[in-house]
Amino acid sequence: MFKKIVLSIILVLGLSSILFATQLGQNGADIFIGNVGISTTTLSGNFNAEIVGTLGYRLRYQAKTASHDVQQNESGTFFSNRGAGGSITFNLPAGIEGLYYRFVRLSSFPIAVFDGTYTMSSDDTGAYTEFVYSSGDWRQIRTVGTWSIS
Repeated sequence: MFKKIVLSIILVLGLSSILFATQLGQNGADIFIGNVGISTTTLSGNFNAEIVGTLGYRLRYQAKTASHDVQQNESGTFFSNRGAGGSITFNLPAGIEGLYYRFVRLSSFPIAVFDGTYTMSSDDTGAYTEFVYSSGDWRQIRTVGTWSIS
């Protein structure tokens, strides 16, 4: 059975064009690439390039051992508290549409995420959560384990 996954990967190659991958087939094969020219008023494209192979993706990961003020330029980062000697809090930055972060508890100490209004925390080893800034608010979009809100 063929399972199609739509990707949202965009690589900026220059001011005049972008390259993007749009579809990924089963087992990491069948990658289709499009090259789109950009002007100030229109998008025009040529979508006839095709590459068949595997797609590699490297996840940006940071283990923090003390509380951390998350930066906007760290969007997409997977944070953990591996090696922490006590409870730590990740403070989310001022929101910009599309910012996205992941957090996992890997030490024996609690982990917390503060979004400027609420603190979401977990004592569960392996607890996992994701946050995205959308429509003017931080949204906790996925969780594993028990998370409390205060």
